[in-house]
Amino acid sequence: MCLLYLFVVFIMKRLFTIFLLLLVLLTLCSCNDTQVDLNALLDDVNAQCGFDNMVIFDDISKLSDYYVIDENEVESFAGEIASGSSEYNEIVFIKAVDEDAAKEIKTRFFNRCQTLKIEAKSYDPEQYSVIENSEVFSNGLYVSLIISSEADSVKQIYDSYFNK
Repeated sequence: MCLLYLFVVFIMKRLFTIFLLLLVLLTLCSCNDTQVDLNALLDDVNAQCGFDNMVIFDDISKLSDYYVIDENEVESFAGEIASGSSEYNEIVFIKAVDEDAAKEIKTRFFNRCQTLKIEAKSYDPEQYSVIENSEVFSNGLYVSLIISSEADSVKQIYDSYFNK
């Protein structure tokens, strides 16, 4: 009887150890710890798409001015907007501080797109299609807004940073 008990305890310990190892392995595999240099991403976008007359957001307060985003929701960002141009070009990449902030930022970007659609429909029908094809998307804590006639190219560059 004692040998049977020892054998069962031995097996249970091994099964418990295997279970813990699998749990740790699954936890490590599920982590999305992608780190992206948003300024380098924006530099690549500019180099490959050749945007002119863009003003870079050098101050986090610009996010509040244009998108009503609280600076406490932002870990890092890079962005630019067309200046003095009749074209709608806005490219903004943000890493949020947490998932709730990422959701809120995504909502604010959608709101910005809706506001610009209403504005363009009334004043600039030619640019309306550019805004209508704008993209707001996220990848974990990273949230992005692309309003540009070059949106497909910008998205490809963006994807290349996350698929390394």
